[in-house]
Amino acid sequence: FDFGLATTIFIANFISVLIAGLTGTLAPLIFTFIFHRDSGKWGGPLETAIQDIVGSFVMVILSYRVLLWIGPTEIEPNDMCGE
Repeated sequence: FDFGLATTIFIANFISVLIAGLTGTLAPLIFTFIFHRDSGKWGGPLETAIQDIVGSFVMVILSYRVLLWIGPTEIEPNDMCGE
């Protein structure tokens, strides 16, 4: 049982879902009323790109922060990858 990994995945997925809901709601409104474009044509690719970028960014930054906070206190020299 790894509490740090579980916490990281939970928080990152929660933030990704919130951002997905926000972009899914705002993108059609922005494209329709501000840019006067077809929201069905422009909204999908933009929403997907934003959700992927934000989700990846949140996962990497959160992994770093949570593992610094909860992770192992000492790293053995033989714990390096590729050796």
